[in-house]
Amino acid sequence: MYRRALNKGLVRGRPINGMVAASTYAACRLTDVPRSLSEIAKASGMSRKLLAHYYRALVRSLDVTMAIEDPLKRVSKIASRAGADSQTEMLAGKILREAIRLRVNVGKDPDGLAAAALDLAARIRGSMVMQRDLAKAAGVSEVTIRSRMRDLKAAAKSLGLPEVA
Repeated sequence: MYRRALNKGLVRGRPINGMVAASTYAACRLTDVPRSLSEIAKASGMSRKLLAHYYRALVRSLDVTMAIEDPLKRVSKIASRAGADSQTEMLAGKILREAIRLRVNVGKDPDGLAAAALDLAARIRGSMVMQRDLAKAAGVSEVTIRSRMRDLKAAAKSLGLPEVA
């Protein structure tokens, strides 16, 4: 990705580390490696906003189409960081698959959706996973999790799962 940007003259006038980070994020997206923009920004030592700017410029000028990120790929990482058990993780995956079928995920942050699915699954199972821990593990706010949970409750209902408060 970086070589293509270099050959197109996109790097000229922009910092190399910014374009390398944007290329890395684009490569992760193309190869389905679940890395968030925030993770790449932190590793490269730049702000998320600036990295997003370089990423958009890279994608726009190289005419690359990126697939929508799959929240299912984020569940296991968030679950392990938050200390959720495997049964909760499996139920969260089931809820997310139904949400994707119902197109609830369109335009939503995959990390927030994955964390909300884990929270909803934990509540249904009566598992003790703190929303605060899920939010920290996913890199989203507790408010985001609560908002995404409202979206996911329809998917849980269509699966015949019990309702939670």
